[in-house]
Amino acid sequence: MKSTFHNLRVDNCGVGISMSSGGEGDVFINTQINHCDVAIEYRDPPSFLESIGLPPNTPSDAVIESLNILKAHEKSDNAHKMALIKRSRLGSFIEGSVNATSIIANLISISAQPQIAAIIASLKNVNI
Repeated sequence: MKSTFHNLRVDNCGVGISMSSGGEGDVFINTQINHCDVAIEYRDPPSFLESIGLPPNTPSDAVIESLNILKAHEKSDNAHKMALIKRSRLGSFIEGSVNATSIIANLISISAQPQIAAIIASLKNVNI
């Protein structure tokens, strides 16, 4: 939801403004935030899985499995990688999604990152 702030003044505090995430397009008109530890804090960011387009009920172990598949086939072309993910356990969570191609492209990109082991380790600690 978009919020608009007019003539707001916040001084000497820990957090000037704290609002839920999703504040895309917020407007601050004639706003002053001074001497605060944090000027604007967006709470409750989307989970990693949601941020790449996956449904919130997606099991993290299915994502880990898919990332491992992609890593094992890193030299394959993207069309082959997409087919592998569609046939994986993760495929049932994204089939029919209008974002399926984007989700798989995000996973392909993530699987190519040097920090893939850290990403997988963090997913192992996710409780869905």
